[in-house]
Amino acid sequence: TGALQPLTAHMPVIGMILFFTTWAVIETNFSSNIVTTTVVSAVALSVLSALPSGSVNIAAVVSMVGFAAAISNMTPAGQSTVNTVAIGSGWTDTKSMFIWGGLFAIAGIIVLSFIAYPLGSLVM
Repeated sequence: TGALQPLTAHMPVIGMILFFTTWAVIETNFSSNIVTTTVVSAVALSVLSALPSGSVNIAAVVSMVGFAAAISNMTPAGQSTVNTVAIGSGWTDTKSMFIWGGLFAIAGIIVLSFIAYPLGSLVM
């Protein structure tokens, strides 16, 4: 958190939303979804809480981090029980899963940042 606060201090709100969403999507493909949610949410809470009140909807961002932690279909480690079975079944291979999972991850980041955040800010 201490290392990220200087980086995010001059970043626009959409930049921070993109940063935390992208971080969660990338991390969840290489570690546990629970670990991703816990780590990214904790850092997001401390960094975003330091901003002026009302400049960012923290509840919406943390909810998006939880959703982003479910976009874990790029690597076998992302969902070890599902992804490894899919690769081992012969219906797909690691390269295809990484490419198509990566495209899905990019689409997820865009949808979360530019559609889910504004909608979440309206209701939270």
